[in-house]
Amino acid sequence: MLDAASMLLRTEGPGAVTHARVAEVAGVGRATVYRHWPEPEDLLHDAVARKAADLEIPPADLPTPERLRRVLEELRARLTHREASVQFATLIAHSTWDRTLRRALMQVSARAQEVVDTILRDAVGRGELPSGTDVEVVRDGLLGALLFRRFLTERRLDRAYLEQVIDNALRGSAPP
Repeated sequence: MLDAASMLLRTEGPGAVTHARVAEVAGVGRATVYRHWPEPEDLLHDAVARKAADLEIPPADLPTPERLRRVLEELRARLTHREASVQFATLIAHSTWDRTLRRALMQVSARAQEVVDTILRDAVGRGELPSGTDVEVVRDGLLGALLFRRFLTERRLDRAYLEQVIDNALRGSAPP
C-alpha cells in the first residue's frame, strides 16, 4: 500500500494519494487502507517518510571522508534517480501549504542531518576537525550543495562533484 501511495505521489501528485486510489493501485479493499491509515494525511506522510529511516551511519572506524562519501553518495543517488527526485521536488513544493507533507519533509531532512552531524561530531572528537567547528554549518554546506546542484542548476550532480564538496567542506574546517 505504501508503494502504491508513493507511486501515486510521484506520478500524479499529493492529491492522488487517497484511500480509494491507493486501494485500487495496491489491489486491496478500501477498508484495508482505512484500517492501517484512518486519515489520508497519515498515509501520505508514511509513504514519504519511510525512505528516511533507511539512511544508515557508516562505521565509526572508517576515515571521515569515506563515511561522508558513503552517506552523500546514497543521497546523491536518491536525488538523481528520476522518480525519487520528482517525489522529493513535489514534497518540497507542496510542503509550504500542506502540514502533513511539511512534517514528512522535516522527518526526511532530520534523518540526513542526524547522520551527517554524527559523522562530523566524531571527526571533531578525533581531532580531524577543530574543536570549534560549527557542525551545523558544515553539514548545511554539504547537504545544501547537493540540493542546490540538483534542483537549482542544470549541471550534473555526479561523483566528481560530490568528491569536491566533501574535500572543500573538510579542508575548510580542518586545522591549519
